[in-house]
Amino acid sequence: MKLVVFGDSFPNGLIKYPTRNSKEVREKINFGTQLIQLENTFTEVCNYAMSGCNNAMIFDTILQCLKQHTDNVFFLVCWTSPTRRYFYDYGVERYDNIPKKFYSMTNELNENLELAKFIGTCSSLLHYFDIPFAQTNSFYPLPIENPFTVDYYKKCNVIKAEYPITNTLFDIMAETFCTDKNVRQNYDDNHDKFNIDPNEYIAGCLHPTELGHKKIAQVLNPVIESYLPKP
Repeated sequence: MKLVVFGDSFPNGLIKYPTRNSKEVREKINFGTQLIQLENTFTEVCNYAMSGCNNAMIFDTILQCLKQHTDNVFFLVCWTSPTRRYFYDYGVERYDNIPKKFYSMTNELNENLELAKFIGTCSSLLHYFDIPFAQTNSFYPLPIENPFTVDYYKKCNVIKAEYPITNTLFDIMAETFCTDKNVRQNYDDNHDKFNIDPNEYIAGCLHPTELGHKKIAQVLNPVIESYLPKP
């Protein structure tokens, strides 16, 4: 089975400090690559994660991949912060980020609703195509607000939705995964304001280190198994 990964810089494998790692290094260390080296059903990985992207870009990538990856695949969707605003660039026919300095010139968004809609639409789409999948977030917590309840997210295959604040990839690195300990000072469009020091799993830029990617793969591996088709 092929593992197909979507997301931002976390699943992409980016490390910016002390030096920015190369594309070749990212492809080698990212947790998608490390997942297929563990004991599971995956034999290959296709990683479409993009550094700095927004959720519209992630969703659009999923749509494009549905045109070519539908047989014997598992989609692992890693959303990013919904505070990253976007626009559609008709010149290149793709979504892009709105620079933060222009936020005041754009319409206000209900950011939590935006994220909930992407999660729900993605779930409906992949269920329709009968593609097994799981959803998570790199560092932004689940927006719990009626009617978007924990049960709603569970039905959308969100990993560990019963821990909406600490079920992210960042929490795995911070060793707060599925606990009551919240290391976030705020929920910005980036993750560099979290109240935690770098360690063997967290680089100076607060991205996963190579060991951090290994840890994410080890934690996700048994969880993903519960979303795979039963023989």
